[in-house]
Amino acid sequence: MSVRIHLRRVVGLALVSVFACEAPSPPNVLRRPSATAEPEGPAAPEQATLEPRAEPTTPVEEENEEPSVEVTAVDGGVLEAGARDAASQRTLADNVAAALAYGRSVVGAPYGWWYSGPLPAGAPMWTARGPAPPAATVRAASANCAGLTNLMLRAIGKRLPSSPVAGTGGTGAYGAFYASVARPFDPARRYPAGTLIGRRYRDNVDQGHVAVVLDDGRVLQSFADVYGGTVPGVNARFTVEASNGAGFYEYAVLPQDWLAPD
Repeated sequence: MSVRIHLRRVVGLALVSVFACEAPSPPNVLRRPSATAEPEGPAAPEQATLEPRAEPTTPVEEENEEPSVEVTAVDGGVLEAGARDAASQRTLADNVAAALAYGRSVVGAPYGWWYSGPLPAGAPMWTARGPAPPAATVRAASANCAGLTNLMLRAIGKRLPSSPVAGTGGTGAYGAFYASVARPFDPARRYPAGTLIGRRYRDNVDQGHVAVVLDDGRVLQSFADVYGGTVPGVNARFTVEASNGAGFYEYAVLPQDWLAPD
């Protein structure tokens, strides 16, 4: 799934590393305290009665403490925040911002190679369910191109793309899962931040690629510049134009079609 330098155009498909994202074959607890009124003391006795009696007090309803939901923090882990329906109140803009913030937080993670077998739950593919791990954990391990986008989806509570043939969380799964909403990549278009751009999986030589457009027109992605290498890994070095080269990307998925709240 790594792309960047487009050496493939020069030396042929033999340099898998330039294009393959996979190689061949606690939380801080933030609780809002309940607002509970203190009971009023007894009122002074009325002069017209022999026995004092307390004036009736108006009951004050207590504000119930709201249940919390788990949301992945930008630096990983889980934050406990807000009401149970807070996640449903998140907007597309919230999700785009959170996904991009998490992606940027793992810039510098080395590229990781996957050679065969099931896609790993941890590095470099990060296909496990649940919140994304702390950014420091990823930077200390590795991530390939699909691993990066998997982490971004997990950071906002979205499920990973899957297909019966390609499995879950690989470039093949991305191409198949978003096929109904993917649009042909247009090199002349300025895509909004959060757009997923990709090349479809073909075989062990051309395994495709996925990357995400940033608000400055650059591409957040992970790749290795030599076969078996680990650098640059997760980076935002290239513009969309430079990353596309002579026509590398094939499809684009707009933010609302892959990052919108469920």
